[in-house]
Amino acid sequence: MNLKQKRTGPILQAAACILPALYLCLSAIDIYTRGAGLRALDPSSSIYSPEIVREKLMQALPLLIVCLCLLIAGTILASRSKKAVQPEPVYRYRCDPKQKNPRRTRRIRQLLFALSLILILSGILNGSARDVLIKAITICSECIGLG
Repeated sequence: MNLKQKRTGPILQAAACILPALYLCLSAIDIYTRGAGLRALDPSSSIYSPEIVREKLMQALPLLIVCLCLLIAGTILASRSKKAVQPEPVYRYRCDPKQKNPRRTRRIRQLLFALSLILILSGILNGSARDVLIKAITICSECIGLG
């Protein structure tokens, strides 16, 4: 694998991140200018119309799908390197093989992960996620002055 092929993966991944970001920024500017134009005609209307936002997101969907494919292709190309240097393992977040009982540590982590998933799902099912969203909207609207 030559040097040009080694650089293709990261370049594809960078393009897959930059292109949608640029497009979404330009879309946000367009949404704002269109909404400001509509607000000039009708001062009681909102600048951010759900219809305009939905239209822009639907226009961005093919680009997002292409960029997702670029990310996958870049990951595959980057992982094909035959002489990939493997970093030395860092055992801060994984089980250290020098520990007395790494299997016990793994079981505890799995148990905590399962418990956290159960608590998150129970919070979503009892309506707490909606309450958090309403509180976040209130904070943004009242304290920061958005909206």
